[in-house]
Amino acid sequence: QVQSSPDDLAPRTLEAEVFGSHPYALPSDGLGSADSLRRLTPADLHRAHDRWLRPDLARITVVGDVTMAQLRPLLEQAFGGWKAPAAPRPAKPIAAPVPPARDRIVLVDRPNSPQSVILAGRVLPLTGRSPGTEPLMLANDVVGNGFLSRLNMDIREDKGWSYGVRTMVSQSTGPSLLQLAAPVQADRTGDAIKAIVADMSAFPRSAPVTPEELQRVTEGTIRALPNQFETNGAVLAAIRKNDRLGRPEDYYEQLAGKYRAIGADAIGAAAMQYLQPGGFTYVIVGDRKVVEPQLKTLGLPVEVRPAPAMQEE
Repeated sequence: QVQSSPDDLAPRTLEAEVFGSHPYALPSDGLGSADSLRRLTPADLHRAHDRWLRPDLARITVVGDVTMAQLRPLLEQAFGGWKAPAAPRPAKPIAAPVPPARDRIVLVDRPNSPQSVILAGRVLPLTGRSPGTEPLMLANDVVGNGFLSRLNMDIREDKGWSYGVRTMVSQSTGPSLLQLAAPVQADRTGDAIKAIVADMSAFPRSAPVTPEELQRVTEGTIRALPNQFETNGAVLAAIRKNDRLGRPEDYYEQLAGKYRAIGADAIGAAAMQYLQPGGFTYVIVGDRKVVEPQLKTLGLPVEVRPAPAMQEE
């Protein structure tokens, strides 16, 4: 299914291109490849289980109408006999280097596609554990995260070439990825990339944060915070994220104050440092005969690949 879906094929291609031999190059959907799945044996699964599913790598987080006095005996009953093996704890090499960023286009030819799926990305020189990334998150809200962001208003609302454009900054323990997603009508693929580059380059050089944008991204984000903790599952996710990223337990309690202290200059500086379009790898899944002539006008190297063959066992 993912090999037949442009929305799934594009991220699998981009991750492999920008991360190279880093662990994050593996498909983040967790599905592997048809070849790797075909070669798996029961012994492979046993080895993976014994290596990674061990108590000294585990953390139990519980959210609900329960006290520690009630919970501890149940946990001891279920997990008290779980012992770590003698082998050293494994660790993934998330500090491994990634390939240098460079401007280029990878065109995955999918004949007769009525639209092109554009996915662009660059690995940033920071991780989810890097402190002080709140101005970057607000800057991302200005340029591409949300309906009223500059990219969406330009390419969707003003030009009508896309149903929606979005930028994202990943928050993982390893290197962060700046990613842009833009499904566009096929005959506007090249024009859409030109508009993306223009909009992102202008922020903040010729188009700094406006007072309206500053209020929208700061106050809007603050007012949205309560909605993020309406369910036990949402609270659980926030606790786990704080733990994964090395944040203090009161991080979200302090977040509104942090946002209110961030001004337009800090947002502009973050955009200048992290959100420029230089060094983007563009993955485009679309019809080569329609798209390739447009790409040749951009002055970027283009590599064309066929869409993977869909196989059924």
